[in-house]
Amino acid sequence: IPMLALGIPIFDTASAIMRRIRIGAHPFQADQHHLHHLMLAQGLTQRGVVLILYAVALFLCGGALLITAYNKEDALWVIVGLIAMAMMLGQMVWLKLHRAVKEASRGA
Repeated sequence: IPMLALGIPIFDTASAIMRRIRIGAHPFQADQHHLHHLMLAQGLTQRGVVLILYAVALFLCGGALLITAYNKEDALWVIVGLIAMAMMLGQMVWLKLHRAVKEASRGA
């Protein structure tokens, strides 16, 4: 359960270490490819990045609470449904952001 509550930092750290090993860099060498850096590079504001990461953390903590409070099978279906909704919402936000970046680059 704590693994879910700490899902974002665990994922970010693990992916950074794997990425660095894959390219032959030292696993603990600093870089600009952490999750928040990538989101900022896509055009999100710092506030937007923080709000998205808070929402994901809240979602993961809610999933952890569901697993502990309910039958694991019922909680799993609720989590699957929430993941599907989050993916659809994320896709809509991504498309909107992508269109805004395209329009801004055309106007510049």
